[in-house]
Amino acid sequence: MPASVRTSHTHTTRQGRFLVANSPSTAEVDTAGLVSIYLPLVNTYVLDGWAALGDPTRRTIFARLAAGPSAVGELADTMPVSRPAVSQHLKILKTAGLVIDERAGARRIYRVNQDGLRRMRAELDTFWNDTLSAYKHAVEQPDTTNEHSHHVATPPGENP
Repeated sequence: MPASVRTSHTHTTRQGRFLVANSPSTAEVDTAGLVSIYLPLVNTYVLDGWAALGDPTRRTIFARLAAGPSAVGELADTMPVSRPAVSQHLKILKTAGLVIDERAGARRIYRVNQDGLRRMRAELDTFWNDTLSAYKHAVEQPDTTNEHSHHVATPPGENP
């Protein structure tokens, strides 16, 4: 396209209109409506169980489900957040593999996903075992950086 030619058109969506203008050096987009249209399609990160439980509300929901299966409405009745908020938290916990749901008539009943919990437990066991091994290694190795590091000071007035 020659440098002097410039084309543009408008695109209309449910959220509004935006202008797409093309020039040889740049494409300009009014993204007022564009971002909200495509944002649900963006996968920004994969949430694991640890990150999902980093939120105190999700930890509370997870703890309640650990005590027994529950529907969204039952959970929402005992929470300081709305039912839609509880549904979003459950969706995140489900995506992280920590809860599963099953249809029971018109409701969905959520429960702890034992496989997801086992995976988290295995990670925690790995961390714990690595920490204990490092501690054992540190205790069993003599400190060669300071030869007096294991010397107990004699209180004043006492002979060593």
